[in-house]
Amino acid sequence: MSRETTKLERILNFIEGNGEIITGVKCTSLNKNGFNDMEGIQWIVGIKILTIKEYRNVQFSWFTNSTYIDDYYLDNNDNPTNKEFKDSVMKNIEELLINTLAMKKCS
Repeated sequence: MSRETTKLERILNFIEGNGEIITGVKCTSLNKNGFNDMEGIQWIVGIKILTIKEYRNVQFSWFTNSTYIDDYYLDNNDNPTNKEFKDSVMKNIEELLINTLAMKKCS
């Protein structure tokens, strides 16, 4: 069962607060979840946090919209295919999660 959130900060805080038991993080999915006139395309981002054997892995579903997701598309291609867009966004979100974990492990 995944934990649901609309705030990426909640996931980053979880990583920072539990870094000693976390062995890895992964962005597992990016799926469209509809459209509305105020927020644009709505997205669900799947994030998996891997832990040491004594603990259960944790999954998050981050509910967000195109305003925030577009911040993670860093490629220069102005007209990406759906797959290129998703792959780029997932890679960049995963890098943010990995860097957050690395900073916790260094401190």
